[in-house]
Amino acid sequence: MTGALTVEAFRKGEHLRRSSRSRISRDEWVILGAAAPTIFISPFLFGGMDWWSQVTIACLQALIFLVALTPFSGFAAWRQRLVKLIKLPPFWLGGLFVLYVIIQALNPSMEQVYVDESRYFIADRKPELFVSWLPQSILSNFYIMNAWRMVIFWAGAWALVCGLWMGLSSRKAWLALGWMALGTGAVLSLASIAHHLSSNEHLFWFEQFKRSKGAFGPFVYRNQAAAYLYLTMGLGFAMFLHFLRRGENRSGVHWLALIFSLACLLGLVLCPSRGGWIGGASVLLVFLILLPFAIRWREGFSKPALVVSGLLIAGVTGIGFWIARDFDFSQMAKKWADVQSGESVSLKSRMLLSEMTWDMFEDKPWIGWGAGSFRYKYHYYALAYPEIYFIGKTHWKKYGELTMYYRQAHNDHFQFLAEYGVVGYGIMVLYCVSWVVYVFTCRTASIDCLMVIGIGVVFVFHNFGDFLMQNPIDLQAILIVMVFEVGLLNKKALSKC
Repeated sequence: MTGALTVEAFRKGEHLRRSSRSRISRDEWVILGAAAPTIFISPFLFGGMDWWSQVTIACLQALIFLVALTPFSGFAAWRQRLVKLIKLPPFWLGGLFVLYVIIQALNPSMEQVYVDESRYFIADRKPELFVSWLPQSILSNFYIMNAWRMVIFWAGAWALVCGLWMGLSSRKAWLALGWMALGTGAVLSLASIAHHLSSNEHLFWFEQFKRSKGAFGPFVYRNQAAAYLYLTMGLGFAMFLHFLRRGENRSGVHWLALIFSLACLLGLVLCPSRGGWIGGASVLLVFLILLPFAIRWREGFSKPALVVSGLLIAGVTGIGFWIARDFDFSQMAKKWADVQSGESVSLKSRMLLSEMTWDMFEDKPWIGWGAGSFRYKYHYYALAYPEIYFIGKTHWKKYGELTMYYRQAHNDHFQFLAEYGVVGYGIMVLYCVSWVVYVFTCRTASIDCLMVIGIGVVFVFHNFGDFLMQNPIDLQAILIVMVFEVGLLNKKALSKC
């Protein structure tokens, strides 16, 4: 009897120890609190297009890293966080890339010369004012775009990942991060739907900003809004597969993750973005392919699960029909009708822009023209491409008087090659590859891990036709998806489950 009680007491004690290990620690709550502003606020800062928006987002991201670097919980925990960060290869590669952009900013070989308040030209600087063999840039206006602004942009993204990696270890802490990001995306999607169906002429009900034709929700550029929505939707799908694979069905949290994902999907459907629709459909397809492998078929199906599934499908279908009842689908039809030509960013225009950007890269292949230099070099190279440079048709009387001004190449990969060269772009590629390698050194890939890899592949290919990685909100979304999954796979996180 005594022995039996002792065994029972031991089991209870072991259960309590496991329960305490699985809780989110006080230190992790501090980091999650520091991460909350950038996760909750950043997506609503008007697409991160203006300088003040980008700087604000970068400062919020840097806050996480700065908090993690302080010994707020004692030097032992602080040292443990530093060791964990130092062992992460992306920390060194990301820091190396930020240093590369800093060198570009410190070493301008060209400068912006103003003729009057609105007109300027780009001139070469004297050879003695820069080092020719180091990465270079264009000395230009910060408020329009320059290398220092891109330093802030990339440093903020790097600090976000470093801060989260240092401060979060347990599985529940990483899941809390995922819930924060997923919940924000669902709220933004539903609010954007309400605004899209309203007659309000302002950007997301803010009177100081006029609602443009290409806006959706708080995003100035609808393609970036669509990318944010499918990235957040994909995060929810990954969480759903994670819960389903682990057999955590009784609590119903997997259904909540799926509902939030479908909320993002509704916003994505109503966002008139061709690239977003293709990207979202691809992410959804990956999820449907992986779903059968996450279901525990041997355990069978319970009646409550079937009832909940039916109610969920019926509810989402009903909401979809209710929204579609008052929606004008002619805008979507027009988008597909103009896919080949007929608008400034059609498929033909994007291909010509990519060809022009490749010309820029070939003229300075190794170190590039400098961060943020595309918009300043565009006019010099676009003259050879009158189809995208001049507005109108060749037989028009005033043809050649009006020009089209592209601020981005609508192809991030080619633009990064043109701005950072083979050296800088190579560091970026190594940074991404190091995460993939790190995943497979932690553990055999799980279903949710394959889901995240699928999201990453879709995002990478989408950037061949758009400039999503130069948007701080989209970049933050894909980085959170990536670091979230690697955090779940990390050995230290697994040992705390």
